[in-house]
Amino acid sequence: MSTTTTTDLDGAVEDAAAHLYVWALKDIPQDLRDALADARDRETSKTGIRILETIHRNVSIADEQKNLVCQDTGIAVYTCRVGEHFPL
Repeated sequence: MSTTTTTDLDGAVEDAAAHLYVWALKDIPQDLRDALADARDRETSKTGIRILETIHRNVSIADEQKNLVCQDTGIAVYTCRVGEHFPL
């Protein structure tokens, strides 16, 4: 006996893309945090130090408030590889 499952493929892809976008703006990996801290410690220009301190503060606030880290995040671009006749 076989069963057929109907999936809202467009909705599933849209939900996955939205989840990945939010995750990327919330979950800053430790190696990136460390690199930002190292850059801040090595920076010599006052403007650069101020910018890196602002980024560090934004990451800390976002962690505390369980919110997004907002810098200039740009636009998400997704590249997907699918087989022939993929219905999307």
